[in-house]
Amino acid sequence: MKKVFTLIISMIYVLHGMAQTSVETIDIETSAQIDSMQDLIRDYIWPNGKDDSATVASIEQNLTPEREFPTEYAEAYTKERYSEEFTHLKSMDKMILQLKPGFNNVTYLLHPKIRNNFNIPIIYHGGHGGIFWEDIYLSNSQRPNSISVIDFFLEKGFDVIAIEMPLCGANPTPIQVNENGNSYSLSQHSDIFQLEKPFYYFFEPVRKTLNFLERKYGSKKFVMIGLSGGGWTTTIYSAIDSRIAQSYEVAGSIPMPLRLNSSDLGDEEQYYKDFYDRFNYSTLYTLAAHGKDKLHYQILNVDDNCCFNLDGNNYWAPFVRQKLAALGDPGNYRFYYDPFSTMHKISSVATDTIYSHIKNDLLAKNMPYSIRLSSNSHTDIICREKKIHLSVSSHTGDKLQWYRDNEELTEYEDSTSILADRPGKYYVKSPNISDMLFLSDTVNIQSTDVQPFITIKDDTLFSSFTSGNQWCLDGIPMANERGNWIKPHARGSYSIVVKNKYCVSQSSLPYIYDILVYPIPTTGKITIRCGTTSEKLDIEVYDINGRIILRDNMEVEKSINLAARKGIYFLKLLRNETVIGTRKILLL
Repeated sequence: MKKVFTLIISMIYVLHGMAQTSVETIDIETSAQIDSMQDLIRDYIWPNGKDDSATVASIEQNLTPEREFPTEYAEAYTKERYSEEFTHLKSMDKMILQLKPGFNNVTYLLHPKIRNNFNIPIIYHGGHGGIFWEDIYLSNSQRPNSISVIDFFLEKGFDVIAIEMPLCGANPTPIQVNENGNSYSLSQHSDIFQLEKPFYYFFEPVRKTLNFLERKYGSKKFVMIGLSGGGWTTTIYSAIDSRIAQSYEVAGSIPMPLRLNSSDLGDEEQYYKDFYDRFNYSTLYTLAAHGKDKLHYQILNVDDNCCFNLDGNNYWAPFVRQKLAALGDPGNYRFYYDPFSTMHKISSVATDTIYSHIKNDLLAKNMPYSIRLSSNSHTDIICREKKIHLSVSSHTGDKLQWYRDNEELTEYEDSTSILADRPGKYYVKSPNISDMLFLSDTVNIQSTDVQPFITIKDDTLFSSFTSGNQWCLDGIPMANERGNWIKPHARGSYSIVVKNKYCVSQSSLPYIYDILVYPIPTTGKITIRCGTTSEKLDIEVYDINGRIILRDNMEVEKSINLAARKGIYFLKLLRNETVIGTRKILLL
């Protein structure tokens, strides 16, 4: 039934040019309306609106996974045990939040072996599946691949905050909660909706954790990634907290009008009528993506064995983009229909996609270091025998490695400044952080250095440059000889120097107009003398048809015998395959 309906809807969209209306109405026209709606959502969730009601009951620091999740504890989970795939985890802290007397929630702060310098933590919400338990028989399981995703970002040097749904995973259950004089026994997920503010228990752990990290570590921006129910949490929470710079919802939701079977209906928080009559999903996607430098990225799996396997580009996504464009936020919402995940998981392709956006759209704008040009001109042009001084404008004591065009400059290891003497792209990073995670912006140094050469046609010398020429005779600039060509008139060594806007070239290889060839005419034997050089030169003699009849070499003087028929011949002298002189020979 679902596939039939989906096909019908898709056909309607095609026939009507992506239809006339969205599956849901987005009743937002101005930024002021955005602010007002966010306030309404906060008031709906929290008992005291914006007040922080949860307390930090306890914090245990520097735990190891083996201590926190011993084998015997894990075996209680149908012989699943803590995965040893955390290869980049140094330690973790366990924070217990008291949401209400008797109702606690556990948050884990995972620290990488080597931290990057961005101070932008990753909030990973694992939803209902349990973060630290991973079935070894993944092909027969719907359990999430949370460990591999978390370890991926630990490898990139991020602190990762792991959160699960209330009454799920490491969170205690069953529990007793007193509210308004009544006692409630909560043993499963749906029992939360007996309480007065059920959504509070889903979002307060996220807010409290962010507040803690902001106070303790000074973190101002966060990335939030969520799978399944964690994706749902990610969407709604990022819609109301501007500290979430980028949010990635994976397999987390679709608009209510498109939920056609029980699996798409989801858990009660997904369809709680009192909430979604006020705030529909398309509106929540818009809120999550609104704001300068914000990004909300929704990922659904083509072959998801659970739910939500719809291509949003054919339904709600275009309307969310249109609304954001009208609000001045084009590109802040993106949708990816992932063909690489065959289960209710985050595929490796999706993980790479998420990281590429984090790196290119967020980290690139929040570099803890910056390289500045220290030259007076602040130019990025380098010329012959010149150097540009580059330095790190701020430094926190981390080990540094300079790079040019992705190659290490080993001579500048752990230096705060260098002298750039070659063109290329220069940047600085920590050599311990993988995947080229730049710790600086990039300075592109270009070379406009010029190197002219002379060509010869008949009795005329031509420069390889049309402008900026200065002809020289025996190394001395010739007055008023700045054109593209010249005819030698005096014996000596002719060369050119070229000047452009930034650089002055080296002198070209010379053309020597001081070559004696005698006797001419000759009966066969000739002597060649070159009075201005002692370098090794090559000799070539051609007949009138261009066929070479002799090859030899010389330094200052050379005698050769032309064993050939009478006629006209041409002699060329070459230095490094470049012609530096010619003579006509008449053989009698």
